[in-house]
Amino acid sequence: MEAAQGGASRDLPRRKMMNASEAMAHPELKQFVESLTKVAGEKLLSVVLYGSAARGDFHEKTSDFNLILVLEDLRPATLEELSPLLRRWIKKGHPSPRLFTPSLINESADVFPMEMLDLQNCRVVLFG
Repeated sequence: MEAAQGGASRDLPRRKMMNASEAMAHPELKQFVESLTKVAGEKLLSVVLYGSAARGDFHEKTSDFNLILVLEDLRPATLEELSPLLRRWIKKGHPSPRLFTPSLINESADVFPMEMLDLQNCRVVLFG
């Protein structure tokens, strides 16, 4: 009986991870990513979705989109350019995207351990 119980948990169906096409089918997310590419231009290196939506646990009424934006730099001028867009995104009830440069990602594993673990295990690259 114990062996059967132990094996049962391994037999649970795994949720299908969301892919980029499925994620971008959400109009609000698609519009945000497109706006980011226009506003940030070449400074925007990548937009990555993580969390429940990337894991396939997204529920329209209760889930949100956790995003990491990888930018060439985080200088005040860059942040000022993005500020109105980020404010609108947050005002709609979404969490503030985490902003990184490539070097900051490497240095942040101990500062954002849960996000980095989530990113390693399950992520959807929406841009870059």
